[in-house]
Amino acid sequence: MASKRKRSSAAIKRGQAPGSLIYVGERSDESVNISRIWYTESEVLESSFGLNELDATLALLPDAGVNWINIIGVHDVDVVTKIGRHFGIHNLHLEDIMNTRHRPKFEEHAGYLFITLAMALRDGPDLRYENVNLVLVGNTVLLFQEQSGDVFDGVRHRIQMAKGVVRAKKADYLLAILLDAVADEYLLVLADFQVIMDGHEDAVFSAPSQDTLIAVKQLKNDVSKLHQAALPLKDILGRLVRLDSGLVEKKSFKYFSDVADSVVQSVDGTSAIKDSIGDLVNTYVSLLSIKMNNIMQALTIVATIFIPLTFLVGIYGMNFKVMNELEWVFGYPALLGVMVVIVAGMVAFFRRKNWL
Repeated sequence: MASKRKRSSAAIKRGQAPGSLIYVGERSDESVNISRIWYTESEVLESSFGLNELDATLALLPDAGVNWINIIGVHDVDVVTKIGRHFGIHNLHLEDIMNTRHRPKFEEHAGYLFITLAMALRDGPDLRYENVNLVLVGNTVLLFQEQSGDVFDGVRHRIQMAKGVVRAKKADYLLAILLDAVADEYLLVLADFQVIMDGHEDAVFSAPSQDTLIAVKQLKNDVSKLHQAALPLKDILGRLVRLDSGLVEKKSFKYFSDVADSVVQSVDGTSAIKDSIGDLVNTYVSLLSIKMNNIMQALTIVATIFIPLTFLVGIYGMNFKVMNELEWVFGYPALLGVMVVIVAGMVAFFRRKNWL
């Protein structure tokens, strides 16, 4: 059912003009939630408001301090439209905000910066990715999310408790630490993948099985998703530190560079795990080949031992009338003794050759 909803929501945009505000993504019953944190070096104010209070709240936004407006629920066209109109956000960017499957991007427009990126969200053993959109305009950072739940609780706590320099900095610093929170979550997910990878390596070398191979394949898919999320952010941060505009102060570049270092670590880490997975699969195949060769070797040795025994049995199983050994009283035990000597001799030979 989910795949049908995805296809139908995307199909609605077919034939529409660029900048048409149509939601693309999973239909959500979650109501729109809008919250605001306003802070200066000496004070902080948090509030939440609904659609009916949106216009009045936006009109009263103070010019002093920093505003962080968090919008959860990009499926509501009215909310996205009103906020976009108030802050002068281009319709093409509003269209990107409402497309929850849009690729990560960064654009500098007249008076604001627009960033789309993939946020990793861990929920116990489950991992999902959600597109978030960040807009830096004046002293305000707009954060658009598809669903509730994010990785920014640490940022909120730092603002509330006045930890570090966040309350003394401008909105570009808030943008930097929001990006840093996303990058830090990439590293935590990467660490989880490394632990899983170590477990798979132990399983492959101790008891390789098809279930292990399936689990390794799933890990490869998960690592590839993280790589696809982190790699565009690396490019975005590279462009941010080269901006030549007043939207980001040059003294803030070092914070974005620090975030870029974390993202590069994630990108390099995912590449390393992907290479290790390739090596692990090759090792798995090699171990299976060795196991199969050992089995074939054992079967071949057994068959080789029985060849001379079968030859002797074949000779004395022929119904010739004149076979003196058949009437000899020691003929049967003598034949058994010969067979035992042959088997013992062949086993000794195989052990000398290290085949057993």
